[in-house]
Amino acid sequence: MSDNMKLIQYFVKGCISNETEKLGNLVSPKFVYVLNLDEYFDWEEFVVRNRTLHHTTNIVIHEISSEDDVHFHYDFDISLPEPNLEIAARGFIQIIVKGGLITRIDAHTNNTEEEFKTFQELREKSSTILL
Repeated sequence: MSDNMKLIQYFVKGCISNETEKLGNLVSPKFVYVLNLDEYFDWEEFVVRNRTLHHTTNIVIHEISSEDDVHFHYDFDISLPEPNLEIAARGFIQIIVKGGLITRIDAHTNNTEEEFKTFQELREKSSTILL
């Protein structure tokens, strides 16, 4: 297993464990998170987004893979709590590593624009905290 794969696995595990704020030393000063090719977030905004996402959703990630040890990919499923379990966001993540640091994360959902908008609105209004 390459050092970059270890870096990505550690980073993703930290994000899933809601410990993102502790991972800042693993990202480039020019880090960017891009959601569906139209919303751009810097590191601090990503940390806040990740924290709120964990308080209102159930996240499942699938196997991380890479063909070139620079671009890493995995599929994800994010569901809302009751009574909206059937409303979910599904898609894939690409993480780019350069010089031993994470420089960019691209998140792409497979949902239609309307489905994703509904998901986002319900997620933002949710007061449920999943344990």
